[in-house]
Amino acid sequence: MMPPRNNGKHPGGRPSKYDPSYPDQLLTFIQRGGPPIVKPMVVSVGNNGGSEILDHPIGKLPARFEGFCREVGISRETFDTWQSVHPEFLDAYKKAKQIQLEQLLQGMTAGVYQVAATIFDLKNNHGYKDRMEVNGNGNGKSGDTHYHYTFN
Repeated sequence: MMPPRNNGKHPGGRPSKYDPSYPDQLLTFIQRGGPPIVKPMVVSVGNNGGSEILDHPIGKLPARFEGFCREVGISRETFDTWQSVHPEFLDAYKKAKQIQLEQLLQGMTAGVYQVAATIFDLKNNHGYKDRMEVNGNGNGKSGDTHYHYTFN
């Protein structure tokens, strides 16, 4: 008895675009960082008192996973599926997420990123949450208010 013909199609549907080199490519992409951040800077030109405005690089934005998806030609949904199907890709994703977080915090600390934008990113992409504590002083009046950012 002859096996059924599949007309050249992959028996489980379309073949995956996954390549075993993608975990390393993901880490390289995230480590490289995103586009540069430039700040206009006025510089003197010559002895005539003229000036020129130049774009002065002050840092880089963190690279985003959506950029990696665009680079390798996949959707974000496929990217997420690969994390559950390929353990080595999930491991690279976790490492890349940590690198991305470090870049974000270093950029904020150095004054490259706005604090409010960094907090927004931390909450929406890295699992941070606001927590407010109010310490009373026992006489019915509130005392100091402390804001904490926690990671879950």
